[in-house]
Amino acid sequence: MQHNININILKKAFPHLDERRRKPINIILKLTELHECLNEVSSGSGLESCSDNVPPVNTEALLKDIKSECPKHIRDKIDMILNLSKTKEFYKTYMNLNNITNQPNQTLSNNNVPFEQLKNSLSPDQLERINELSNILNQQSPNETSEIVNY
Repeated sequence: MQHNININILKKAFPHLDERRRKPINIILKLTELHECLNEVSSGSGLESCSDNVPPVNTEALLKDIKSECPKHIRDKIDMILNLSKTKEFYKTYMNLNNITNQPNQTLSNNNVPFEQLKNSLSPDQLERINELSNILNQQSPNETSEIVNY
C-alpha cells in the first residue's frame, strides 16, 4: 500500500519538476507501471477480459476520443460513422414514436403525449436536427415528400 502512495506522490509531483529530474522519475514511473502490468498478467486477473461478462465498449465515445489524433481523411470517415449512428438512433426513435401514435383507442388529446416524451428524451443537438429535417420536409411539395418517404 505504501508503494502505491509513493508512486502517486511521484506522479503528482512530476509536472513540477525540472527537466533534469523528470527523466529518472519518468523511468521509475514507467518501470513501476510495467511491473504492475506483469503482476496483473501473471496473477490471471488480466485474462478476465476474454470472458462474456465484459461490458460493451461505447463505440461513439471511443471514436470521438480518437478523432483528434487521426489524419483528416480518417476524421472524415469517423464523422460519417458518427452521423450514421445518430441517424440510426433517430430512426429507432421515429419508429418507436410511430408505433406509439398508431396504437388504436388513442384520443386526440393523447396524441401529443408521445411527441412531448420524445422531445424530453432528445438532446438539444438531436432536437435541432429534427427541426432542420421538419423545415426541409415542410418546404417541399406533397409529391416530393411522398417520394422521400417511399425511398
